[in-house]
Amino acid sequence: AVTVAIESAYDNISIANTDKIDVSTRYTKLQLGYVGVMANIGIEYGNVSISGVGREFANISINAKYSDSDIDVKDVRNYSFDLKTKYGNISTPNHNLVYQEQVTRDNDKSSKGRMGNANEGGTIKVSAKYGNIKLRDNY
Repeated sequence: AVTVAIESAYDNISIANTDKIDVSTRYTKLQLGYVGVMANIGIEYGNVSISGVGREFANISINAKYSDSDIDVKDVRNYSFDLKTKYGNISTPNHNLVYQEQVTRDNDKSSKGRMGNANEGGTIKVSAKYGNIKLRDNY
């Protein structure tokens, strides 16, 4: 199992493959090729891109300020999601999602729901201020 822990600032970070990652960074472009199990990311003034998520992942958590988050979930058939942004937009795949909540109120947006079996899969949670959130199923 590959585990990565990073604290940084003013960087371009690109990691092809990791099982677990814990990142705290500012002013950084963070590109993750594949996350197998878990990602815990805190980012300010940058961007996060995850190109692939393992079918058996447990948790992806992103807390972003002035940063966009882009997660490709094409290989995952069961997951729940909880997405919130203030002064940003939320984009999700256009098919097969069951929404429990979709709210737009002033500058706050949230989207909560799941894909696939309600009793299986990991959780994707993204909270952003001044940032866009995108879940996609084709990168």
